[in-house]
Amino acid sequence: MSDYPDWSSHGYQIISELGHNSLGGRVTYQAKQTNTQQQVVIKQFQFAAIGSTWAEYEMCEQEITLLQNIQHPHIPRYLDSFQTPDGLCIVQEYIEAQSLAAPRRWNLQDIKKVALSVLRILTYLQRQKPPIIHRDIKPENILINQQSEVYLVDFGFARSGVGEVAASSVVKGTMGFMPPEQLFNRELTAASDLYGLGVTLICLLTGTKSTDIGNLIDTNYSLHFQNLVPPLKRGWVSWLQKMVEPRVQDRYAHAAEALAALEPIDVERLPKVRLIKETLEFTGSHYPEKLTQGISISNPIPDTMLAGRWEVVPHQSDPPHTPYDHTWISFSPQKFEGNKVDCEVTVDTSQLLAGKTYIREIVLRSNSSPETNQITVIVKAAPLPQPQKPAYLMLLGLSAISWIALNFFTEFSVLWKSFHFFVLPMFVSVFVASDKVAMATAAGDRIGRGNRLKVGLGALLGSVVAACLIIWTIGFNRMFNPAVFWVFYSVGIVMGTMLGAYFGAKGKEDNQIYDAVKLLILFAVVGGALVGGFYQNIILGVLVFAITNLVFFVVYQLIQQLIQGAIAHQINKGFKPKEASQAVLLSLGLGICLALVTVESLSYLKNPRGELGDKITVALFILVPILTVIFLLIRLIARSLKNNKLIAQYLNNQQNLIKP
Repeated sequence: MSDYPDWSSHGYQIISELGHNSLGGRVTYQAKQTNTQQQVVIKQFQFAAIGSTWAEYEMCEQEITLLQNIQHPHIPRYLDSFQTPDGLCIVQEYIEAQSLAAPRRWNLQDIKKVALSVLRILTYLQRQKPPIIHRDIKPENILINQQSEVYLVDFGFARSGVGEVAASSVVKGTMGFMPPEQLFNRELTAASDLYGLGVTLICLLTGTKSTDIGNLIDTNYSLHFQNLVPPLKRGWVSWLQKMVEPRVQDRYAHAAEALAALEPIDVERLPKVRLIKETLEFTGSHYPEKLTQGISISNPIPDTMLAGRWEVVPHQSDPPHTPYDHTWISFSPQKFEGNKVDCEVTVDTSQLLAGKTYIREIVLRSNSSPETNQITVIVKAAPLPQPQKPAYLMLLGLSAISWIALNFFTEFSVLWKSFHFFVLPMFVSVFVASDKVAMATAAGDRIGRGNRLKVGLGALLGSVVAACLIIWTIGFNRMFNPAVFWVFYSVGIVMGTMLGAYFGAKGKEDNQIYDAVKLLILFAVVGGALVGGFYQNIILGVLVFAITNLVFFVVYQLIQQLIQGAIAHQINKGFKPKEASQAVLLSLGLGICLALVTVESLSYLKNPRGELGDKITVALFILVPILTVIFLLIRLIARSLKNNKLIAQYLNNQQNLIKP
C-alpha cells in the first residue's frame, strides 16, 4: 500500500515525491491525470501541519493568480488547483528536466546559455503590468532538459508590483541568494532578482553548492569568488560582479539591460588592456593645488568587454588605505566597464611636503590577460612661496609722487592753462609705456636704454596725434564739445599704446637714438603745425611741442628708474617679479587717478556754467578708474597676506604631512 495521499477523487494519481520542505509545509509530487494520463506536478501546501495562519493561505491564492496570468513557454503552465483536508494543492505542467543543483560538469558556453535564458524569462516577467518579482532565484528553481532548454519554477514567493513587495513583515527567500534589500525587508526592484541569478551562475562557474554559497559572502554582503575562477573563465567575471553588487544602484537596472550587456561578450576570450601612458608626471606650479592628468584605456579584442578598477599600491609613507580610498590620489571613474574609457588621475598636494618629489605605483586590475597593469606616478610638489611683506610706505610714496607730479605739470604749465585735455593723454601715455617696460623687466627681459626711449617715444607721440585732433576739432567748430573730447581722449590712449609697441619694435640696435630723434622731429613738426594753425603761429606751435616732448622724455626716464628700483625692492620683499611689477604700477596708477580727480574737480566740476549731466559724466569717468585701481591694489596686497597665512599653516602642520 502506498504512503502517498489518495487524490483519485480529484482525478490525479501520485507517481513519486519530487521534493519536501518540512519547515515551509510544502511537498511536491510527480503525478498523472487519471483521465488523460498526462504527467503533472502537484505542489501541496500543508497548512494544518505547520499551524499556518490565514496569511499563508492568501499567499497561495496570490501564486495561483500569478500563474494563471503568466503565459511563457519556459514557465510551467498552471493547470488546476484543489483543496484537501491537509491544505491546498496547485497543479502545473510537468517538465522532464533536472534542476541546476544536480551534479553536472558545466562549460562556459552552457553557463552563458543558462544566463541568457533566465534573463529572457525575467525580462518577460518584469515587463508585465505590474512587474513580477520572483524573489527566490536559485539553482533548485531553475530546470534544464536534455535539449538545454531552461525553465523557471516555484513562484511561491513571487509578488506582482514593485511597491507592494516590501509590505510583508516576514522575509521570504533563500539565504545566500537574497540581495541585501530583500534580506532587510526593504523595497525590491527589478534589479533584485538579478542578484539571485548572479549567485546561481557563480555556483555553476565555481562548482560551489547552494548550501555553501554563504562562505563566499563577507560582512558587507560582497561576494568574493574571483580567486575560484580559472584564468580562462575571467572574460565575463566583471559582468557577474555587477550582477551581485550589494548596492542595488550598482547592479544592472533590470533584466533587459543585463541581457544586452551579456549577449556580445565572448566568455571564452579575454579582453586586453592597451594603455597610452606607462608613467604619469605631475609638476606643481603653486602650493597647494590639485593636479589632474587623463589616461586613455582601450580594448582591441573584439566580442569582449573590458572592466576594471584602479588601486594605489600601498607605500610605507602613506597612511593605511583601502583599494578604493587613498589619501591624496584619486581616480575618476574608479571603476569602469567599456572598451574605450578615458580616466582621470588627480593628486592633492595639500597632503604633501612642498618642494618634494613623490613616486608611487597605481594598478589597474581588470578582467584582461594579464590581470594587472602597473603605472608609475611621479609628483613634484611646488615649493612653498616665500614670505611676502608689502612695502606699504613705498607704495604710498609712489602714489604721492605721481599725484604731485601730475598736479605740478597740469596746474603750473602754460599748456595746461590753455589745453589741459592736451597734457593728460601725454602723461597717461608715459604711464602706459612704463607699464610695458616694467612688465618686460619683471619677466627677466633686458631692455636697452635706446629701446626704452623708443617705446616711450612711440606711446607719447601717438597720444600727441590724438590731442592734436582734439585741438583741430575745437578750432574747426569754435566750441568745446565734451563728448568729442572724451572720445578722442580714449581713442588716443589706445592708439598711443599701439604705436608705442610698434615703434619700440622697429629699428636696429645701433641706430636707436638716431631713430628716436627722427620721430621726435617728425611729430613735433606735425603736431606743432596743427597747434600753430589754431593759434596762427606755426613756429610757436613747433617750439612748444618740441619743448614739451623733451620735458616728457626727462620725466619718462625718471619714472623708469623709479619703477625699476621699486620692482627690485618688492622682489627683495619676497614677491614674484610679475606681482612686484603689478604692485608698483597700480601704485602709480592710483596717484595718477587721484591727480585727475583733483585737477578735474578744480577746473571743471566747479564751473558754475557746467550742466549737471556733464558733471556726472566726468565724475564717472574719473571715479571708475580710481576705484578699479584701489580694488586691484588691495586685492594684490591681500594675496600676499594670504600667502603668509598659508606659510604659517604649513609650518605648523609640517610634521603631519606625508613624507616622500
